[in-house]
Amino acid sequence: MSKKIIILDENTINQIAAGEVIEQPSSVVKELVENSIDAGASHITVSILESGLKEIKVIDDGHGIDEENIEKAFSRYGTSKLSTIDDLYTLNTMGFRGEALASIGSVSKVQISSRTKDFEYGITLGIEGGNFTSKKADTLNIGTSIRVNDLFYNTPVRQKFLRSSLRETRDIIDIVEKLALSKPGIAFNLIVEGKQTFKSRGNGDIKELAAQVFSYDIGKEMLYLDSLKNGVRIWGLIGNYNIYRGNRDNIIFFINSRYVVSNTLAKALESAYRSRLPINKYPVGIIYLEIPQYLVEVNIHPRKMSVKIDQEEIITSLITNEVEILLVEANKLLVKSKTVEVESYKKDIEREVRNVVEYPGLANEQQLSLYESKYKDNPFFNIEVLGTIKDTYIIASMNNTLYIIDQHAAHERVNYEEALKEFETTGFKSQFLLEPYLVSLNNTDYMRVIENIDKLMNYGIILESFGEDAFLIRGLPLKIIGEEATREFFLDLIDSFDNNDSEEIKNLMIEKAACSRSVKAGSFINKNELKALIQRLGESQFPFTCPHGRPTFLQYNVMDLEKLFLRSK
Repeated sequence: MSKKIIILDENTINQIAAGEVIEQPSSVVKELVENSIDAGASHITVSILESGLKEIKVIDDGHGIDEENIEKAFSRYGTSKLSTIDDLYTLNTMGFRGEALASIGSVSKVQISSRTKDFEYGITLGIEGGNFTSKKADTLNIGTSIRVNDLFYNTPVRQKFLRSSLRETRDIIDIVEKLALSKPGIAFNLIVEGKQTFKSRGNGDIKELAAQVFSYDIGKEMLYLDSLKNGVRIWGLIGNYNIYRGNRDNIIFFINSRYVVSNTLAKALESAYRSRLPINKYPVGIIYLEIPQYLVEVNIHPRKMSVKIDQEEIITSLITNEVEILLVEANKLLVKSKTVEVESYKKDIEREVRNVVEYPGLANEQQLSLYESKYKDNPFFNIEVLGTIKDTYIIASMNNTLYIIDQHAAHERVNYEEALKEFETTGFKSQFLLEPYLVSLNNTDYMRVIENIDKLMNYGIILESFGEDAFLIRGLPLKIIGEEATREFFLDLIDSFDNNDSEEIKNLMIEKAACSRSVKAGSFINKNELKALIQRLGESQFPFTCPHGRPTFLQYNVMDLEKLFLRSK
């Protein structure tokens, strides 16, 4: 016998909706604080007891709710922020769906007190389990105070799925910090178990906020970003190449002041740091995007933390490009060579060029580099090579500063940037090999090559099938990869097709090529060639790290050395 279909009552509907909107105590805090922001508050105070389960209280000095509307606010789909679907495309408020207060009221005991500037008194309303329990006139300040007690008291199953008290508290702190960052002009105060945990002054200083959220040491080192292009403003703070973390938790995006979670935007930021950060490390950043509202769809999830962006590729390209430009500008070597007369060094340069022992991939264009350095502002023009340690680390000095340079990492950076320039000029232009290179494969790898044969041709790799399990490599983009390409390089490239887009594959190819063409640790190089390498590193756009994010050099001035030897404090 089939079961009878019934129409659910309003309270049951609200409790079901609460499962989508109100997942945990931090969800309540987020919804209530966003209401305060939409109410035009300049000061917002949040206080919690027992991780928000016993009590969550939010007080603001916004415009308040009058008696006529206060009960409507707790009705499902009761909202003052839109009246038709078309309003969604011009909406600039944090909330709009009219679900949050009804959902909160259905799974807790709520008391709300509010007053507008048009009335001398305010209204205090009580709600328990979705039912109104009391209503009275009250003497109140302008603004709203809402207290949520005994969250999930009538849905005990929900309580079982909550995490530890510490984790729930941490989530509340995290969401308040992000809301404060979303509106740096509003003063926030968070009180946890009677103790002040977070406070912002509301003076609009995002660097001050970053120091509180990330730590003082990180906040003070962050770089200010601000760019307006194609009607899109990108601004905020990003960490320099020496500031990174082991996960993406410190990549924070806001779109039109709304905190959003977007892997696409995060990857766009990460792309700007490619070849600058160590492997499996992530940048730190607080980035605000100001985009025409009609290009942003926020109505795809009840919590409104996921969005869809029209013309997303344009936005992500802007993020990557603008951050890259800032990183390059911020990291131009500060070491400046003394002005020298060209003729006084001409004989030395000519002698050095004659004495250079050529190393594949190292000394190409070396003569040009040495002569051109007379005219360029090369910070390492006057560097003096003192020696090496284990034919791996170059010891050099200049202007009372000691330099320790990793010869492989330095050469890798030089080769990487030269290969990038070559790619920008010619792309992956293939050149036929005088002698084809035979690669034997297992069944899986052979099928992988067959599946990606067209992609490989796009990257300048020309193959010819040779039997049932092998290929002849007949052509390579030699100016980028060089003839040092190996079976491992080829297989690494095939592996990269599974999980990466074309831009990442391009970078992987160039990184691996730069590595294979670079002088290895333990390889002997004479002093003239070492000096030429360091000077070429000085001409790099980003000389501080190799393409994998490892440092290329360390430097110690006299003050640093005196501290190491305890000569100064």
